[in-house]
Amino acid sequence: MIDRKPGLKHAITFTSVCSMGLPTVLLTLARNIYVFYAFSFLYGVGAGSMVPICNVRCLEIWSGRDDGGPFMYAVHFWFAFGTLVGPLLATEALEYSIEESTIPGVVRLYVMVGLFTLLTGSGHLVMAINARMRGYKPIAEERYLLSIQLKLF
Repeated sequence: MIDRKPGLKHAITFTSVCSMGLPTVLLTLARNIYVFYAFSFLYGVGAGSMVPICNVRCLEIWSGRDDGGPFMYAVHFWFAFGTLVGPLLATEALEYSIEESTIPGVVRLYVMVGLFTLLTGSGHLVMAINARMRGYKPIAEERYLLSIQLKLF
């Protein structure tokens, strides 16, 4: 959908990033397992939609160039690397028992990660408003900002 509606690409990306960041922050407030499941579902929708969005945006940045393929390979390599290494790191962390005193620290980490995600998504909101005001005419700064956000994400 993002490649068919170029005028809405920033709004779609912003919505996807918010559907990841907001549930991450609100997950710390879940006192009911069903609320926890609802926030996890919203996060999953956002995370699942970010993969194809990043693919399309990466192709958009490097379109028309002969050497764009390695960047697409790099995106998929790091995704696969994170998928492989993430559970290995989580296993090490989960082997230790969580004491009552470390729980506030974990809550703060979830809030910080969620707020950072929302902060990086706010750039897409600014670009969506800017594109709407000028009738969607792509500019060079947009590619630069997009490449920075893809690196951060």
